[in-house]
Amino acid sequence: MLSIQTTTPQNDKQNDLEQSFNKVLVATAKVAKHVVTSPNPYVYPSTSGESRSSLNNALQAFQLILDTSELSLIKAKDVLERDLKKAQRRNSPSVGHHLYPITIE
Repeated sequence: MLSIQTTTPQNDKQNDLEQSFNKVLVATAKVAKHVVTSPNPYVYPSTSGESRSSLNNALQAFQLILDTSELSLIKAKDVLERDLKKAQRRNSPSVGHHLYPITIE
């Protein structure tokens, strides 16, 4: 059976977030490994500089993806609130409609 998978921007963002999170975990594990194997845990081995650099880069990329996702959520929330207000105005009796017949004598 043939299965066709389509990608959407939402799926792409989710994949980016997952990949970035995985990079942070791997970089954190590398730094932790260097700290654990170091004779003095307060002195980083010279090879860990690269690991710490990759961790910082991974964290910055992850934070950027989180910020972008947060902005997308805020925009979506604003659109939903705007549409809800429109629907509420459309469905509620507006001011100026007369509920009782007015007779002028």
